[in-house]
Amino acid sequence: MLKKRKLPRSGNKLVDWHFRQVIYYLENKVSAILIVNKSLKDPRNKKILLRGYIDVNHKGRAIIFVSGIKNTHADREMMGKTLTHEVAHGFLEDYVHEKSILTLEDLLWNAFTKDQKNIIKSFLPKHKVKRAPEAA
Repeated sequence: MLKKRKLPRSGNKLVDWHFRQVIYYLENKVSAILIVNKSLKDPRNKKILLRGYIDVNHKGRAIIFVSGIKNTHADREMMGKTLTHEVAHGFLEDYVHEKSILTLEDLLWNAFTKDQKNIIKSFLPKHKVKRAPEAA
């Protein structure tokens, strides 16, 4: 776990609570974040292209894959939004459907301040890898 730091606030208690959940998950539950330099395909159905994918192992640790190709993510802002989406999958698990997580992602990303977004984007690595998720 990283040392405790003062996190920026948006002024909205619900948004700030979700932001703290995202940061907690990234710091404590994610073992790696990989930006994949090729089309990211769903490991269960290779015909489906994804912007991101979270792979949670049996011990509760997660690896998050984010597509790094330009036609999927034009910039790190979009990658940060996808990272928020994948973390929402991680801490909400199977309690909500994809459509609800997409709505939550949009609401949160638009409500986060610039400083909060920059902290989330700081978890994204600078380099890209070729490794893609494999079917379990």
